[in-house]
Amino acid sequence: MPTLKTPTGDVTDSTDKANLMNNFFKSVFTSEDLTTIPEVDFVVDSPERPFLDNISISITGISSLVRGLNAHKSAGPDGICARLLQLSPDKVSLYLELIFQKCVNEGSFPDDWKRANVTPVFKKGSKSDTNNYRPISLTGICGKLFEHILTSNLASFLDTNNFFNPDQFGFRKNYSCEMQLARVCQDIAFMLDKNRESYMVFLDFAKAFDKVPHQRLLAKVRSYGIDGKFLKLIESFLSNRS
Repeated sequence: MPTLKTPTGDVTDSTDKANLMNNFFKSVFTSEDLTTIPEVDFVVDSPERPFLDNISISITGISSLVRGLNAHKSAGPDGICARLLQLSPDKVSLYLELIFQKCVNEGSFPDDWKRANVTPVFKKGSKSDTNNYRPISLTGICGKLFEHILTSNLASFLDTNNFFNPDQFGFRKNYSCEMQLARVCQDIAFMLDKNRESYMVFLDFAKAFDKVPHQRLLAKVRSYGIDGKFLKLIESFLSNRS
């Protein structure tokens, strides 16, 4: 990493650079005001509203995920690499199923899987400015497999119950940026055919992911009928990370 510039001078020592980056990454996270958490009503306010409070885990599904891992994927702090897991995916899946199921039953995400090796990755601009780096967290691969299972169940629940806005193209199965671009071009063409004006607004939230307020996120998640052990898992996943 090149020399980093600060108001008090240049930083050249590796340890000082690491501390400077660490302090910068911590500074961009939102300090949430826990005294003003709003009450969020259920999205579906009826006795028949859908709920997701538990999930099922299969050894076959885990084995498929292990086989599909990128063998060159970097290991997390636990040092367990994808190539090691793929030496015996069926045997590994037996043990992972026991661990995953215990996590579900207890509504708890293991602390070891919440530890990460954070690497600053340059984005653009001057390489001497800490603002031009973003943190990439390398967590344990076993934890990522579990995250994949949780995410798949959550996305399936939201999609099945039509909780996604039809105009959301990001982070959805069978949707893409190309489809969104085609939709925008179609809308513009439609307005031109009608000889009407079109206005477009682009919003870019700086460090949006880092600034998500977790307690408000959990309140919103609960409003969609996500509760019980599954909600506890999400809450555990978001807390006490290091």
